[in-house]
Amino acid sequence: MGVHSSRAALTKCDLDELAKITGLSRTEIERFYLDYVKASGRDGVMDKNEFIQLYSSLPIARSQDKSHIKDQAIRIFRALDCDHNGVLSFNEFLSAIIMMNYQMSENNLIDSFIQENNTSGHEQNDKQISMQYAHQIF
Repeated sequence: MGVHSSRAALTKCDLDELAKITGLSRTEIERFYLDYVKASGRDGVMDKNEFIQLYSSLPIARSQDKSHIKDQAIRIFRALDCDHNGVLSFNEFLSAIIMMNYQMSENNLIDSFIQENNTSGHEQNDKQISMQYAHQIF
């Protein structure tokens, strides 16, 4: 994941791969990408304050107690900032959207999250992550 600009448009291959991994449609992924780009500003990555602002506008936040929205957004941001660099890449952001807004089975959600964030050096499809990363997630 690392720090990289997400300004380059998603390619058809990117959309197809993300759709396969997440179960979202290409149209949904493109919409989330546009939201991400709009919220992330000039540098193309989303910092904590930009995430809090976007999170506050999501349907899931509207159903929460307003006094807890910021704290919840910070917790989600920390959990998904997999490389602890203080920003969310588009893939990390997409993981947040999936976890918050989609009714996936628990196994599919975990599989998707592992595939999206597999930075432990394991084969991409072995569904394994490091012990340290598992502890961070749970």
